[in-house]
Formats: sequence, structure tokens, C-alpha cells
Amino acid sequence: MHLLKKTFASLMCAAIATLMLVAGPVHAGLTVPTRVVFDGSRKEKTIELTNVGDQPSLVQAWLDVGDPDADPATINVPFVITPALFRVEPDSSQVLRVINAALGKPLPKDRETRLFLNLLDVPPKLATDAEQSKLSLAVHYRMPFIYRPAALQDVANPHPSVHAATQAQFSLNQSADGWTLRVANNSAYSLSFRSITTGPSGSEYATAGGEVLPFSESSFPMSESVPGPSAEGWVVRYGVVDDAGYAVPGEGRLR
Repeated sequence: MHLLKKTFASLMCAAIATLMLVAGPVHAGLTVPTRVVFDGSRKEKTIELTNVGDQPSLVQAWLDVGDPDADPATINVPFVITPALFRVEPDSSQVLRVINAALGKPLPKDRETRLFLNLLDVPPKLATDAEQSKLSLAVHYRMPFIYRPAALQDVANPHPSVHAATQAQFSLNQSADGWTLRVANNSAYSLSFRSITTGPSGSEYATAGGEVLPFSESSFPMSESVPGPSAEGWVVRYGVVDDAGYAVPGEGRLR
């Protein structure tokens, strides 16, 4: 199975060469989630994938622990995906089952664990002249896969990361490479900031944002030069990703 993934780089090189020579519509591929949250009180999670294109797709699915180039055959995670290799016809769907098989070292029970779900979508080889007028690209989708232990489930708060972001601590730090915005996450939830800006009202400075794992800190470079800040009057505005994958706006203050 891992042989399919190993062909990804060569497939993409071939696709780029094809892009230079061929014009026409592109294989649309799969509709996939942007984020998956696994409820630790359940044994499995189902994910529906739909092929919205006009060509069949051969898809390989696997989880990784942080290295997108790792060989799926060597990755040790406590989950099993079935089917791990499948074909989806045009305008058809496939349901993936991610099963908590309790393999290997148990995951922490006091905080979320962030893995990544990978989907490698390989369209079929183009056969006829008409088909060869279309681009055929292998696409590697990779999205956060959050394991949320049963102890952290909160029926009254379906999007706990949004609430946890309101407790995050923000500070500006200067180094030889410029200013960075440091975010301290003192919660048990994984935070994913789609964007963060800070500054006085009407003159805010941006950073691309990113992930801050539970009980940890991350620093995000500012996209432009920042004058020496005074925390007085500086606001932090952000979009934090909820369980459905949407960015929810919020505000904080520099410390």
C-alpha cells in the first residue's frame, strides 16, 4: 500500500510537465473535510468523501504523527482506517471508518493529541485523445486529525477550542530576525489560528498564524516591521478554527 504514496513525487513532476503542454479542465477530485475531531468516548469515526469530478479516483488513506513524508507502513498510531485503499467513481461517495484499535502506546487522557489525516487522490491514466485534453493531477490532501479524550468531551460546549482561545496569552517578542507574536496555550485543547493581527486600533500588524498544541507555546513571525509596542491599547484579533473547520473571530490583549 505504501508504494502508492512513494509514487506521489514522480506523479506530481509528470503533472507539472503536462501542465506546460496541455490546456483544458482539471480533474476536480474529492471533497474532503478541513479538520477531523475524533471523540474519545467512541470506538470509531466515519468520514464521507465525495468524488465531484468526472473521472474515477484511486485513493489511499493513512494517518501520520507529524511527518508528511513518512512511509505509511512505518507509522505507529493507535487507529486503523478502513478501507485504506479504494476507488471512488464520479459523483459517488465513499465512507471511511477510523477505528480506535488501542494499538501501541496509549494517547494522553488529559489533553488532545494532534495527528494528521492524509488522502492521496490519484486519477486514472488518460486513454483517449479527448481525455488527454484534461489535466490529470495526483493530489495529496492533509488535514489535522484531533483525538479528544472522553474526559474532555463537553456536551454544553460543542466547540471547546473557541472557548480555549479566549484564555490564550499573547505577547510580542523581538529577536535578530524581527518581531514575533508568541501565543501560550494553557488549555488541554489544540488551537489552530487561521490568522492573527495585533496593534493599536486602525494600525494592525499581521501574522499568518498556525497551530498551538495543548499546554505549549508557538511563535509566529510578523509579516511586516513592528514599531516598539506599548501593550496599552494594543488589541489581538484572530480567527480560531472550530470543530467544523470554520474560523471563528475573537479578540485578546497583549501581556
